Amino acid sequence: MSPWQDGMAQFLAFTIAGLSASEEDLHVLHNMADAGMDAPIAVMPDRQWYPVVDTADSVTTAVLLHEHQQPLSTPGWRVQPHTMVIFEGRAGGLSLH
Repeated sequence: MSPWQDGMAQFLAFTIAGLSASEEDLHVLHNMADAGMDAPIAVMPDRQWYPVVDTADSVTTAVLLHEHQQPLSTPGWRVQPHTMVIFEGRAGGLSLH
């Protein structure tokens, strides 16, 4: 059975490309399961991923201010139960190859 036909699936990940080379791509991880999951991050040539939203962060509003965003240094992210994480793919920098 393909994952799209699995009525019990509780995790969704997708990438949305920017409309131009100067616009950031978005990579979204959505975990509705009762357990945390380790998710790989999409590898995009000449893009560096920055976490910009993590709804597991109860200290802030879940939105990371631009000045506090750090590029991702690992090829994956731990997505906590019942949360969503959004990354911006910005031009330049090192890729996760």
